[in-house]
Amino acid sequence: MDRNQLEQDAIRQQNLGNLEGALRSYAQIIRLDPRDRRIRQKVAELYLKLGRTAEAEKQLREVAEGLVREGSHRAAVAVFKQLVALKPDDPALQFELGECYVASSYGNDARTHFDTAMRLWIGLGRAADAARAARRVADLSPGEPVLRLKVAELLEASGNPQGAAAVYLDVAEEYRRRGRPDEVGRIAEMALRLRPDDAALLLDAAAARVEAGEHKRALVHLQLAFSQAPRDPRTLGLLARSLEGVGQPEKAVKVLSELARIAADMGNPAVEADALRRASALAPDDADIRARLGLAEQNVSRTERRITQLACAEPTSDAETRAVVRAEVFARYGFHDRAEIALREALADAPDSLVLLAHAAELAATRGATDAALRTMARILPRAGADTTAVHDRIVLLGGAPADAPVAVEPPAPAPVAPPTVVSAEARGDALAERGDLPGALLAWREALSENPLNEEVVMKITALRERARAAAAPAPAPEPPPAPEEEDPFADF
Repeated sequence: MDRNQLEQDAIRQQNLGNLEGALRSYAQIIRLDPRDRRIRQKVAELYLKLGRTAEAEKQLREVAEGLVREGSHRAAVAVFKQLVALKPDDPALQFELGECYVASSYGNDARTHFDTAMRLWIGLGRAADAARAARRVADLSPGEPVLRLKVAELLEASGNPQGAAAVYLDVAEEYRRRGRPDEVGRIAEMALRLRPDDAALLLDAAAARVEAGEHKRALVHLQLAFSQAPRDPRTLGLLARSLEGVGQPEKAVKVLSELARIAADMGNPAVEADALRRASALAPDDADIRARLGLAEQNVSRTERRITQLACAEPTSDAETRAVVRAEVFARYGFHDRAEIALREALADAPDSLVLLAHAAELAATRGATDAALRTMARILPRAGADTTAVHDRIVLLGGAPADAPVAVEPPAPAPVAPPTVVSAEARGDALAERGDLPGALLAWREALSENPLNEEVVMKITALRERARAAAAPAPAPEPPPAPEEEDPFADF
């Protein structure tokens, strides 16, 4: 009998109520064409009528897998739903049905079945498979970090600490972007079970403890972090807060003083000034700290000042004012391209305008186009007048270091004296010191020291300058500086 005859015979047998005979005819068709899914579905229906569930399930699985291989996921959904109805406690079937729903763009339905599969696998003690299902649930709900935490917990339970730690770190970063330091600390505590020596996790956990006022518990984490990186600014800042919180302000002052020195060495005057402000609040009678704070605040003012804030960048015409205001409004709302267009249009009419050039340079620096910013500032430098030093400092801060940068020209006096032309950073510092510009001299000498760390003369000049600052702040002889924090263990009492 050919295929059509066999199918006609199966239908006839089924109409007569002879289901077994119909099955035999359908079985012969499947032997002729094993990929005939329509016949397999008919066979599955007959098996179900006969109560032979296992055979029905086998046929339906063959049909579903074939549809998935062909990419017919929507058709496969109907078949998997039949299978799930037969075996609702089978997590693999729930998972496969969820995948078909995802491929068919039915995310909400998919999430339900992935969640069911996860719970069934958890009940069976198969944490790795449960983590796979939990990850699919989390992928369908990217705005819910709690679901990703479930993935991490299941990976940890399945014996995959590396995978779990990676998920914990991702969740912590998500909470950090949302401005939730408390949650960052909580997740860090969980991740520390897997990476107990991770410095970043230790600091995140310590920061959360400090914010919660649990300073002694924060010190436990900070002790480990301090042993790994004793010069890390964040570690020292948190350590000082914790020491202050447990009633040891003297130790906190020593740690803050060291933090300020490290920040100065790193060229970060903002951190240096902040550390010294905190130290001064704890030790208001310390003349050395007051003197250092004064110098640090002057450096902050110099390094953070934009050239758009200088006198040479003040608009002198209505056209410049309109162009600058338009550019600032666009930049404030994130439309940097439109701000640049506004400045370019204005510069087309006034290509030598210091005001427009200054705003164009700072806009380029904001957008990360440092080379363009430096080129524009180089055009401003020769005509900056009294703001020459400030423009030069801004250039150096952005990574440029013109060796022949001119010294700032002082405002005209009754008997003006032209400043000497200097070439080296050391000579520039000498000239600034002679004119009484101590912060400028210190910045120039530090630049010279970065070029030649073995220049003992520059070291002596910086030391003498600091002594002058101390003497100016406190006429009485300054007390001997306390020993460096490295010589004393901040955790001696814990």
